Amino acid sequence: MNDAERWDKKWAEETHPSEPSAFFLRWLPRLLSHLRRRPGTQVLDVACGTGRHTLPLARAGVCVEAADISEVALEKLAVRARHEALSIHTRRLDLSNQQARKLEIRTYDTILDFFYLERPLFPVLARAARPDALLLFETRLAGPVGTATNLKGFWLAPGEIQKLLWRDWKILELFEGELAGGALVQVAARRR
Repeated sequence: MNDAERWDKKWAEETHPSEPSAFFLRWLPRLLSHLRRRPGTQVLDVACGTGRHTLPLARAGVCVEAADISEVALEKLAVRARHEALSIHTRRLDLSNQQARKLEIRTYDTILDFFYLERPLFPVLARAARPDALLLFETRLAGPVGTATNLKGFWLAPGEIQKLLWRDWKILELFEGELAGGALVQVAARRR
């Protein structure tokens, strides 16, 4: 079973969080202010699932491109968008391979990446971001690769996010530590 089939099965069978993360909600007013100052704003929600971060922005009148590998998740999001008459463009995209390089250069005013970690994607996202664009990123924090909690390297090590972002992004807010949902990395950054 390939990744797309695996995610389609998960989205068809399981329930996933439908509410936006607390980090996203805390940044939402600043994000909307940032986007409203720019004509023709465009947001990319990476690995969007069924749109728990896409929908609040679209409801606020922001044009959002929602990308995910799962056709099932994207169809669920598209149905909600049509039902609510929202401006959401869904795009099936495997961000773990060469398809990610198809992201248009200097297109997005904001990029959202919640709980999707593909380290080689960071320079691709930087190229896709317009100057002064915002990045909101949140994922799990773990110990070194090979520990029981991070066998495949799917979680970030402490301090790793700074190394991934330093060249292209100015960090506006960074949190690494324990929250109710476990150990997390939360970062808001601005494209240099």
